[in-house]
Amino acid sequence: MMSCAKLFFVMDAKDLIRIQHMRDYAQGVIQLSESRARADLDSDVSLAWALTFGIGTIGEAASRVSQETRQKYPQIDWRPAIATRNFLFHGYDAIDYDIL
Repeated sequence: MMSCAKLFFVMDAKDLIRIQHMRDYAQGVIQLSESRARADLDSDVSLAWALTFGIGTIGEAASRVSQETRQKYPQIDWRPAIATRNFLFHGYDAIDYDIL
C-alpha cells in the first residue's frame, strides 16, 4: 500500500487531503469498533450513529477525489465506497447493522 506521503508527489493537493480524510475516518471507525460486539449497535445508538457517519464520510471523501486520481489508483475500490455513502445517507431508514 502506498503511503499518503508518497501519493503527495503524484496528485493534486486537494485529492491528497481527501485521501487523508478517508484514512483518518477509517482509523476512527476501526478504533470505535474494536472490542465491540454486534449487539452493541442495538444498545448504543451513539456507536451506531458514529460508525454510520464515519463510514459514510469515507465514501463522501472518495466521491470528491478527482476522476484523474481515481484512474491513477485503480487498486482503490472507489465505487463501493461512494455507493456505501449514498446508501447510508440516503437509505438511512434501511441500514442493516449486521452488514455495517
